[in-house]
Amino acid sequence: MRITRASVTPFALPLRSNFQTARGTMDSRPGFALLVEAQGGLVGCGEASPLAVFGTESRRECGIALALLAERLPGCTLDDIESFLDAAERLAPRAPAARAACDVALHDLLARSRGFSLGALLLERYGRISGPVQPTGPDPQLSVNALIGGEDRATVLRAAAAAQAAGYQVLKLKLGTRALSEELDLVEALLGQGTDVLQLRLDVNGGWTAVSYTHLT
Repeated sequence: MRITRASVTPFALPLRSNFQTARGTMDSRPGFALLVEAQGGLVGCGEASPLAVFGTESRRECGIALALLAERLPGCTLDDIESFLDAAERLAPRAPAARAACDVALHDLLARSRGFSLGALLLERYGRISGPVQPTGPDPQLSVNALIGGEDRATVLRAAAAAQAAGYQVLKLKLGTRALSEELDLVEALLGQGTDVLQLRLDVNGGWTAVSYTHLT
């Protein structure tokens, strides 16, 4: 199946509330949607939401790289995805978010061409199953964590309670925004209100020193 068209659309999704990280406060999530269309009208979708402070390219660099890669996509076939991704790494070596958008869009299109979800395709190719995934079978499920944060302790605890009520067993907490003693108290409070199966992932985004981690033990 041959790709006939690729388009890039910028977006900026406002967050329901400001989100604090050690690298600053976020009120929106800007990025780009990549749509890849093939013969027969099938469309695969990928997304790039770069954050230069976290190690990706800037939004401007991502847009330039995506435009370059989108120009190269028409004429490619779904049998040659890996070759295109190898070429993308050479064409845009400093744009990982842009390359990821191409990766997801192409594999999404491939999955749709076979009649099942992207998750099922990835499970078949890279998961721990043998044999083909059945298009008519149930979609594979993948457990994920809930990302929580807030401008004050009460907001974080409410977010944690809501996530646990929704069935999440792992919470990812953004730290590095307050005094270390306050953050350690917050971690202790979260563990105290959690169930026996609750696990925390602590993401400080480089906001702690090596000495800070010794206080966790």
